[in-house]
Amino acid sequence: MVTGSHRSGSTWVGHIIANAPKVKLVYEPFNLNTAGQRQLPFRYWNEYVSHNTKHSHQEVKRKIKGLYGFKRSQLNYPYDTLSLENLRLYFYRIWASLTYRPLLKDPIAIFSAPWIYEEFKSDVVVIIRHPAAFVASLKVAHWPFDFSHFLEQKELLNDYLGDYREEIKSFSESPRSIVEQGCLLWNIIYSTVAKFQTTYANQWYFVTHEQLSLEPKLEFTALLDYLGLTYTKRVQEKIRTTTNSKEVDEHHRNSQENIKTWKKRLSSEEIRYIKAKTSNVWPHFYGEPDWE
Repeated sequence: MVTGSHRSGSTWVGHIIANAPKVKLVYEPFNLNTAGQRQLPFRYWNEYVSHNTKHSHQEVKRKIKGLYGFKRSQLNYPYDTLSLENLRLYFYRIWASLTYRPLLKDPIAIFSAPWIYEEFKSDVVVIIRHPAAFVASLKVAHWPFDFSHFLEQKELLNDYLGDYREEIKSFSESPRSIVEQGCLLWNIIYSTVAKFQTTYANQWYFVTHEQLSLEPKLEFTALLDYLGLTYTKRVQEKIRTTTNSKEVDEHHRNSQENIKTWKKRLSSEEIRYIKAKTSNVWPHFYGEPDWE
């Protein structure tokens, strides 16, 4: 499982890992824009599934497995109607579902990571991103967040977000700027990640987006080693094309230059505001030099 916050680089990391031998990418089952199409029983962004919530846990587990696992119904497909090329693809997909390791790439599932870890015996990778970079990315994309999705999840509030209950309530009742929303959202997500880091320090893999960007070969070698995957030429080439590119999009960047793009996207006043508003959480992951 690769998770963190949205805009944390999870797509980039997921695609690199997916280039390792026998890995099958499973894309964001908790994302409401796709979950409905897959008939997954989620109602909220960043939905919290745990043993304390009222979900049909076996149903959630079965449907997530259905995104990558073998299903008997596949054998009933009228494969005699397929062309030779499509027939080969059909049986390849069955074979892959039985032999490949699934890679669940989903930042929206961050609060459910402990449940996924326990239920699927997952290796969990959590990506941390600098608060200024996170907020700047939201600002450029103009991505607002509806905080009522947190307010309506009582178990999530009780288990992890109690310190932010009043702020969440206030933000859900009146509109705020993207910068203000981003600060609260970063605090909510990464204060929880800090708790996870204490609980799962020896089981999960925690890495900052900045570490991966500065030393991609070194950091991805260590990450793949943790996952028990092989650092191949194909992985190396994927890292090269996505970290040393003149293009800038979701999958291509100059990773070293990308680290501090937030300085261009935010005003000095906004940077000071973000640093102050997230000051109870960012020292857990970053130091003063990371704001320079």
